[in-house]
Amino acid sequence: MRQFWDKDRLVSHALMQSARAHPELLSPRETNQLARAKVVWDFVGVFPPGIRWTNQAPFPAVRGHPVVNAIDDIDKALAGR
Repeated sequence: MRQFWDKDRLVSHALMQSARAHPELLSPRETNQLARAKVVWDFVGVFPPGIRWTNQAPFPAVRGHPVVNAIDDIDKALAGR
């Protein structure tokens, strides 16, 4: 797990680009939030093992925000690893 300050919001920008590239994977609530979003914050994403970030951020297999509301889903996703 990593947590860090992203002063230039590079990770935020990459995550929004990935979400916009895959609207079919978003819930209606997420689609609405993405339309209004300027920055990604208080977000947790779990990516498949071995995935690499190349020229575009991968879409997380499990995601949620605010983090406190996503803990149960994240725990379940990580339980088998």
